[in-house]
Amino acid sequence: MPVCLCHSSLALSSKWSSYEGGWDSGRSRYLSGDYNGDGRTDVAASFDYGNGQTGVFVWEGKADGFSDATRRWLSNPGGWNANQTRFMSGDYTGDGRADIGAFYDYGNASTSLFVMEATPGGFTNPATRWSSNPGGWDIARTITF
Repeated sequence: MPVCLCHSSLALSSKWSSYEGGWDSGRSRYLSGDYNGDGRTDVAASFDYGNGQTGVFVWEGKADGFSDATRRWLSNPGGWNANQTRFMSGDYTGDGRADIGAFYDYGNASTSLFVMEATPGGFTNPATRWSSNPGGWDIARTITF
């Protein structure tokens, strides 16, 4: 994952690398936020294992780059389809840690908003914070900022 540490030149400096075959970026979606509450921006990624199984990994920001990725949440097989999800970060609980919000598309213009609260050891299981009735909110028609 190249990160631009902007100096007088705009050279990219790699602050984390996986081994060959170790991370498939095409199966991932990336977010940023201070997930551990230490004042540094971290990077999170959802990873689509297939079979409706999704994991969330975090690289914690450090002064000289990032920690190794650690998995902080894993759904059961068939429990969460990453391709039906739009993720976002924010401190939704006001505790100083960025949480992960997820709009989940059930089809038929039926959508739910879940929050995975950041904890010192990872994230809580997704909790429903809002849901539309069928025909009420078509996430496919929503434009991402």
